[in-house]
Amino acid sequence: MPTDSPNGFQSVLSVCLEKFLQEKYACGYAYREATRILRRLDDFLVQEGLATCELPGPIARKWLAKKAHESAQTQRHRITLVRQFSRFLLRLGYSAYVPDSTFATRSTATFVPRMLTDEELRKFFQAVDALKPTARSSLRHLIMPEVFRLLFGCGFRAGEVLKLRVRDVDLNQGIITVRQGKFRKDRLVPPALPLVNRLRKYAAHFENRPPDAIFFPGPSGRPFNLSTIYKVFRQLLLQCGIPHGGAWR
Repeated sequence: MPTDSPNGFQSVLSVCLEKFLQEKYACGYAYREATRILRRLDDFLVQEGLATCELPGPIARKWLAKKAHESAQTQRHRITLVRQFSRFLLRLGYSAYVPDSTFATRSTATFVPRMLTDEELRKFFQAVDALKPTARSSLRHLIMPEVFRLLFGCGFRAGEVLKLRVRDVDLNQGIITVRQGKFRKDRLVPPALPLVNRLRKYAAHFENRPPDAIFFPGPSGRPFNLSTIYKVFRQLLLQCGIPHGGAWR
């Protein structure tokens, strides 16, 4: 049984799992969470005593069954990953069960996304701009207005904004560099001039900072947690009387 897998796979399918991941990495996918899921699948295959290079239906269906405390979305993620891996095995000439789309537990969620109206946006940013510093977050009144404007005005992911460093924000050229974004690729984003001017005023509140300093530092100097931004977002929506029944996107 192979034991030298770089990702720690131990099952009879360890070599195939490694090749599958290598193919995904070559296509530009980070696949971090997927790798963790595949490790759990690999552990399960060892426990089940799989001895041949295949993925039988009974074993796959047993592993894909919804866990007691698992959301429907998480189960669908596992199913999608197994579908991809099974098709990879079939391409290599091995027998593999490919779960169809009806296998997943149906979600009962009724959340429907919607766009905020102009009036709601006006109220939201008015509330953001009125934030006060707190003992635990003495800079949030400076940081949050710019974070939410970047999210709204440039289509950033929240994690991308929070991880920006000083070197990534060129306020002379008006260009923000997102490093290792989707598909582990860098991209350049040119915010509108009014937003660039706001960022210049924001940056002026700080002394000379090293290039690798976090541009929007949390209380410890490290990036804010996504949960912190989400909490502020929900609080502001509640304050403005704007309904929000879904999760952070």
